[in-house]
Amino acid sequence: DLQREDIVVQLLSKRFIEWQENGYIPTDRIESGDETTRLYKERGWQYWHQLFNPRQLLVNGTFISYLEKLAKTQFQKSIGILGVNKSLNWGSRLSMWNNAAVAEKPDSTFINQALNTLFNYGCRALNMLETCFVFTISSNNCSTSNVELLDARFIKSINHYWITDPPYADAVNYHELSEFFLAWDKTLLKKAFPEWYTESKRKDAVKGNDENFTKAMIDVYRNLTN
Repeated sequence: DLQREDIVVQLLSKRFIEWQENGYIPTDRIESGDETTRLYKERGWQYWHQLFNPRQLLVNGTFISYLEKLAKTQFQKSIGILGVNKSLNWGSRLSMWNNAAVAEKPDSTFINQALNTLFNYGCRALNMLETCFVFTISSNNCSTSNVELLDARFIKSINHYWITDPPYADAVNYHELSEFFLAWDKTLLKKAFPEWYTESKRKDAVKGNDENFTKAMIDVYRNLTN
């Protein structure tokens, strides 16, 4: 087993710089925040790629390199991004080891909505990632669809129903947690959706426990009601 891991390190070392230049492995520094600062304080991690061991970097980097070569259409690229993100969620140094009596296995990184640094973690072999990467999406034809990335306070479209997932003040820092995936997705997203932004937009997040948070939420739901 140790010899195999040495081979993994050798294979990764040969590819690491090139893959970072091509965007297959993250280069982003972890920005300080309520959720992300603990990564440095508890483990000394300053860059997003440090949340993954060599095997995980090699596997996920390989997925992305082949995705870029094989995915030609926007649909194929979109499905590939979803597969990569599921693989990341189930394959990082934050993947909790589930020691349930029925079947011990690594759990997902986001078993809860936090970046939990662990004493020990689970690392899946390639064949165990199949259930993460390969999945079925039920589809229904939509006569009209429109996807826009907007501040909810300034939406102008008219709808009969609004389905929302509001932030919980400072309880869940969605904007920071999204950077776990965005660090890997930037190159893929820019090619699949060149008109989209690839930042977490921290400064625009509705957050806090003060009157600014309350006002922002009121403004959002007043606008949706109107």
